[in-house]
Amino acid sequence: MNFWFLIVVLAATYLLQVGLSVFQMRDFATSYGALRRRGKIAIGKRKTAFSAGSIAMFLIDAEGTVTEATAISGLTVLARFKPLQGFDGMHISQVADGPIARLPRPLRLAILNARDNWLAVQRGETPQDPPGPLTRFLARFRRSQASAPRADRAPRAVHTEGVTS
Repeated sequence: MNFWFLIVVLAATYLLQVGLSVFQMRDFATSYGALRRRGKIAIGKRKTAFSAGSIAMFLIDAEGTVTEATAISGLTVLARFKPLQGFDGMHISQVADGPIARLPRPLRLAILNARDNWLAVQRGETPQDPPGPLTRFLARFRRSQASAPRADRAPRAVHTEGVTS
């Protein structure tokens, strides 16, 4: 009996999460559409495993000046897009010099990713997706494995052909 109750609760929780995700995707589509109708947009994101993820969007004019900035940052699907203050009138390449010091780290990284994506597109390149949490963890794991001494390595043989003693 407890097993089936647990299955029903997990299924209901999953369906609730899917439903709320649909509302969050709709909020993204609405925010993006409203900005896109007014001009070009730079979008940056930062995925995290156990803390708030973030997406930043900047409306950019023809000279590369930010005319409006919005962002979403949160741990749950209840997070919604809100205006970012202090970026209006700033050139997109200078957003790192802006008011990002007071923002949470994932949001700062999303803003910097938006800047990098915009600059890559301006150079004619394709922006690269930032690595996700699992990719960052595996890269850190590989680095620690590469830096650890390997006890299973045999010492290198010294080539002595043609040498007389």
